[in-house]
Parts: sequence; structure tokens; C-alpha cells
Amino acid sequence: MVADSWFTNWRWNSRKASTETDKEAIGVLAYEVAGLMSKVVNLWNYLSDREIHRLREEIVNSIGAKRLVAEDHDYLMDLALNEILENFRLIAKSVVWLGRKCKDPPFLLFQRFVNDPVGYNLEWFGWQYRLKKMERKVKKMEKFVAATMQLSQELEVLAELEQTLRRLQANADSDHVKLLNFQKRVTLQRQEVRNLREMSPWIRTYDYTVHLLARSLLTILERIKHVF
Repeated sequence: MVADSWFTNWRWNSRKASTETDKEAIGVLAYEVAGLMSKVVNLWNYLSDREIHRLREEIVNSIGAKRLVAEDHDYLMDLALNEILENFRLIAKSVVWLGRKCKDPPFLLFQRFVNDPVGYNLEWFGWQYRLKKMERKVKKMEKFVAATMQLSQELEVLAELEQTLRRLQANADSDHVKLLNFQKRVTLQRQEVRNLREMSPWIRTYDYTVHLLARSLLTILERIKHVF
């Protein structure tokens, strides 16, 4: 039944659907999206074998934690798990909010899964990334975050340059050569900003962004199950 559902059929046609041009781009929300991607990356990295091993070692060897909380190792791991799940829920709620502006049906319904992961687990079965692909997606999100941070800085530079250019243009006594050179600087800076926008989530659609984040979260959830 699941294999023949509209939901599963849409999944296999999602690549074709993603080429539609009528989908809204993230735009200025790129800064919020980059922050969200950073949280997803951090949560994934926190669940690595190395970090989980370190967590277990710290719990076993922490006298203070045993005295203040409990001597039960499993109880302390449950506390860590609850903290991870709370972070997961907060990120998932933000993805749900973004999903409300999507065109493709599954992302509009992602809230149902977030509210009831058990009840809607079958609908989202198979959406998880394989390990190697998830690592590639993590690197992609890291690039998005870095580009967005740089975009913010370059926009500030551009605003200052444009303000200075307006002052020079308003001054009848401005040196003509200096004015031309400054116009070139502004043009180059605008091109830099355009390039960074193309490298950031700015021009990506809501559907593309939620697709990436939702599948990453489903992969993280599987990792949480495996670890704990």
C-alpha cells in the first residue's frame, strides 16, 4: 500500500518537480536558513562515533555528575538523549514553518510527522540519506553557511561604498577620475554580492531547502535510534 501511495509516487518524481520555475525563493530568509543549517550540522556532528564515545567516557569518569545526578549510567545517557531530542524538535519546528511555503505536497505535511513520528513513519520511510550522501549534504550545508556569513559582511561593505559614491556624485567638485574608480569598485562589489547570493540559500526555493533539511532530520533521527 505504501509503495503505491501518492506520497511515494511523488517522491520518485520529485527531481522533475524541482525544476519548476514557479516556486518561491528563500531570499532574505537565507540568514535564518543558514542558522538552521548550522544547527543541523552541529547536531549531526554531535552524534558521530567519536563524540558519542567521548560522551560515554565523560559520564563514566565524571565523579561530579554521579554525585549530583545519579550513578546510573543509563539514566545519565537518557538525560543526554532528552537534550538531543529537544534540540531536534526545535529544529524540526522551524523546518515545518518553512514547509508551509512549499509547493510540493509532502513538505506541507511534514508537520504531521513532527507531531507524530510513529503514526506517520511509513509515509517518510526511505527518505533518509545514506551515510556517504549525508556527509556530502553536511558539507553542502557548511558551504551554504559560510557563503551566507560572507554575504552579510560583503553587503555591509557594499552599503558603505554606495553611500560614499552618492556623496561623490552629489559633490560638483569631485575628481572625475576618482569618481570613475569608485564606480568601478561599487560595480565589482555588487558582482561579489551577486556571486555570494548564488552560493548561499538566497536563490534556493523553499521546496529545495525544506527537502534538504527534512531528509537530513530524518537521517539524524535514524542516527539517534542507532546510537541510543
